[in-house]
Amino acid sequence: MLNNKSFAVLGLISSLLVFSANVQAKTVSVQCRATRTYPNTISAALKLLDPNGPNTLNIFGVCNENVVINGFNRLTLAGKHGASVTDASGGAAQTIQVIDSTDVVFRQLTIDGGLIGVQCDDFSVCRFDGDQLINGRDGGIQITQSRAEISGTTIRNTGNGVTSLGASSIRIVGGVTLENNGSGIVVDGGSSIEVIGAAILNSQFAGIEVAEHAYLSLSATTISGNQNGIELVRHSSVHLGPGNAITANRDYGIFLFDLSFANVDPGNNVTGNDRNGSGALDVACFAQYTATRGVFINTGGATTNCAEN
Repeated sequence: MLNNKSFAVLGLISSLLVFSANVQAKTVSVQCRATRTYPNTISAALKLLDPNGPNTLNIFGVCNENVVINGFNRLTLAGKHGASVTDASGGAAQTIQVIDSTDVVFRQLTIDGGLIGVQCDDFSVCRFDGDQLINGRDGGIQITQSRAEISGTTIRNTGNGVTSLGASSIRIVGGVTLENNGSGIVVDGGSSIEVIGAAILNSQFAGIEVAEHAYLSLSATTISGNQNGIELVRHSSVHLGPGNAITANRDYGIFLFDLSFANVDPGNNVTGNDRNGSGALDVACFAQYTATRGVFINTGGATTNCAEN
């Protein structure tokens, strides 16, 4: 039976545990370009934090720097009043690089320029919520051997909007726009991506390119104004859930090469492509044993040369 002294000891232990947890949690304001305030860069602020977290950086102003986040757990970079991070390398380095870090959140930030806007590597987990990524020379967001979730985010004028490499996994959900990029999305090297509720518009090349044993799941998404809507090559596959509109692309809506496979559910519109007038089909199966299911009945009447049972 516990006496008063035992309860007192338990209370003290509980208080110490709560105090210990609170000591590790830290929120720091970063006043970029301020002359009398420290820290005035994100890189300087990271040095003040315990990487074990959780930590939050509230970012104000225009940060002209290249940031490396290495070995952090539960870190949030929250932009305040239009805060931005702008490449300082002339396009030679990533504006922000995340290495071996878990639960790194980018919220309400504008990330401008760089070789890549944000690159997450080496088994990291990155989350994007309400951000803007613009002018990345080779890409906006690149995920390599890592995982990511992207919501409410716009990516414009980059090499590739979103790239998933090295068996990475990405989930894009709700309010994501990829516009005027080289390719909207590239999924390669055994990676997978799930896209729900996105708009992929006016890419110079493909809206989505899926290559080298990669997988795409697509629902409630508009793909329009690109060179080709979706390209599937080298033993890759796509599952079109309901609610997709793949229309008004300059050439093909969907094309498949080299042992690739497309499975189309009811409720899709894959019509009105070949805006260039070259005779490109809405869904095209090229040589080397491509395969489809549901193209004849679930695309709204796509023109196609694919053969199905």
